[in-house]
Parts: sequence; C-alpha cells; structure tokens
Amino acid sequence: MDLTLAIGMGYPYPGTFLWGPTQGGIFQFNAGIEWWAPVPTKVNGQPLNTDLEFDGATGNEIVLTGGYTFGQFFGGLQQGYNYVCAMSETNGAVLWIKNFTYADTASLEPWTRTQMQIFDGLWVQVNQDNDAVIAVNANSGTIAWQTTLPPGINSNGYDVFNIRTYNGLGCLIVVGFGGDIWCVNETNGKLIWQTDTVKILGNPGLETPYATWPLWVFLCDCISPEVGYFAVGHEYNPPLFHGAQLLAINMTNGKLIWSELDFPVSSDEISY
Repeated sequence: MDLTLAIGMGYPYPGTFLWGPTQGGIFQFNAGIEWWAPVPTKVNGQPLNTDLEFDGATGNEIVLTGGYTFGQFFGGLQQGYNYVCAMSETNGAVLWIKNFTYADTASLEPWTRTQMQIFDGLWVQVNQDNDAVIAVNANSGTIAWQTTLPPGINSNGYDVFNIRTYNGLGCLIVVGFGGDIWCVNETNGKLIWQTDTVKILGNPGLETPYATWPLWVFLCDCISPEVGYFAVGHEYNPPLFHGAQLLAINMTNGKLIWSELDFPVSSDEISY
C-alpha cells in the first residue's frame, strides 16, 4: 500500500477514500503525485499482524492505525492493542510507529469499543465502555495525557451503545447516545464542562424508552468554534417520539442557546 496526497477523505467516515473517476476516463497520476512512500509493515523489527490504514492528517502528520477487529477510521472493537503510525505529510518519512496496549492505557481494555479523533497534532482514543481517554502527540508518539471522563450526570448506561468525538476550539467534545456531552481541554485532558439532555430538556418521562433524551451519534451532529449542534433521536429514525429536538449548545460553557423540534437521521451542516 502506498500513500499520496492526491486521493482525499470523504463519506461515509473520515479516512475513507472518495474516488470517482469518470467511466473510461484517464487520470494522469504523474501530474499530481507529490510523493509516495511505502507504509510500514514492521514495528520494533517484528512483522505487523494486520495492515495499517489511513485515518487522518493533522499538522504535518499523517496518522495510520491497525488492530481493530471491527471498524477502522473512526475506531471500533479492539483486542487490547493498537498499532499507531505517523508519517510526514511533507515527504512520507515514517516519524514513528508503536504498538499501544492495555498496559499503556485503559482506553485499550481488551475487547471493548473505542472512538478515535485526530486533530490539532493529537491522536486521541476514547473507550466507550470505561470512559478512559488517551491523547498521543502525533509528531513524537509520546503520550500527551490520559484521563477518565466523569460519570454522566444521570449515569445513563446507553452511552455504552455508542459515543462520538469532535474537535472543538482547543478542546475535545465527546457525545454519548445516553444524552451526555463532555468538553475536555485538549492540552491537559482536564474537564472544562459537561451536560446532558435531561438537564437541558427535563425528564422525558414515558416519551422515550431510554429514560433520557438520546443523542443520535451517527453523523447527525456538527461543531463550530462557538456552537455545537446535537440531534436528539435514535437509530435510523422510526419510531419517532414526542419532544425530540435539535440542540444548539454553547461550546464555551455547555449552556443551551436554542432548540427546535427535530428528528434527523442524516447529517447537519454548517456554513461558517
């Protein structure tokens, strides 16, 4: 597998190839290739037992990972370890490659699901089973910080179903299906604020089967530096329930700015 800067990232998940030349068309690769480089196949002299796949770029680093048994790009089920590699975006040189394991971080507890975020010079992984977070410097491969998200305000177990991460302005935003939202300082891992949908909208009573207003975390949210937009809902729409809303949350303090009735099943977009 070789890397170039010519093929971009796109739908459905960050890191997947969006590649659609016209039928019968000819693409002159020589006109666009800036560099190419082989992807590493060994770590500490030992062969990898899986392929590395491109996940994202941040600063001067292209980050690749391997070791998931289900999912890639966004995270997924893992076996207690992850191979992580960074290559220079300038010339493809391997900056570092490491095998992070459960001994290094509780975010790699064996056979748990994780969510990955690559931004602002960091590779971040959040474990949705035990809420452990690790942030690794994408240039050096050193651990920048580790933390554990505090329990959700209403300790709703549905966060285990799925979480989603976003890069805010100087912070990591973590959203749980159980209705929880955390904002974590990207420099030191300290909690800046947290909130949840029951605190914002009140108890749902019998309107939902979840004892909370669930936040649908499959590509329905979007973040700007000042405002985050989060969608109340659940998997693939029906059955609808009363009171579902789109929330506009202040990214500085976690306070509600406005809300409106909504039950989206696809992405929200921002023109900024």
